[in-house]
Amino acid sequence: GPKAIDVAQRLFGQVAIDLKFFGFVETELDGIPLVLARSGWSKQGGFELYLKDRTAGSALWHLVREAGAPFGIGPGAPNDIERLESGLVSYGADIRWQDYPATPFEVGLGGLVDLKSDHEFVGRTALERLAQSEPVRSRVGFVLDGRPTFPGHPCRVQLNGKDIGHISEFAFSKRLGKTIGVGLIQTAFSKADDLDVMLETGPVPARVHKIPFL
Repeated sequence: GPKAIDVAQRLFGQVAIDLKFFGFVETELDGIPLVLARSGWSKQGGFELYLKDRTAGSALWHLVREAGAPFGIGPGAPNDIERLESGLVSYGADIRWQDYPATPFEVGLGGLVDLKSDHEFVGRTALERLAQSEPVRSRVGFVLDGRPTFPGHPCRVQLNGKDIGHISEFAFSKRLGKTIGVGLIQTAFSKADDLDVMLETGPVPARVHKIPFL
């Protein structure tokens, strides 16, 4: 949340302030080994603590709760609507969901793929091949008519009755007063209007919108 930086600074000092977004560092807290990452599940930013000693979970919990008390810290849950508003990519929802696998280049993460290094890793050959051409699909935002209910799985997106991609998730945003979503469609239609999201209850009109929404 918005006060995460204050709690992290109270716990880790300057190291928390110096971390770039989505950066991480191996450190410890009162002798508890962990990885501190500046990340989160919303546009507010935040920090994640990856525990390396499973026996110290309760001790770590109490340390964080004590440090956060002056800021009104409390347990919460990921805010999925904020992640849609900010365009944050979800591995499970947007990249690897059953029959809809995506590449880093399609979801806008190509800049994080370093193919100039001499590091060998699984998938390097495939990524080198994909990097030779523009991605066939592009990740885009959608605005849907009304307030339909997300069925919990990707839904086909059509243009003039033909499948051109899928929407991986959508929800109603109170801030925007409209239903928004994200997904992958053929790059050639990445600015199209007059789309239909194919739900079990019938097609829902939609149009492409740039991301992030906010």
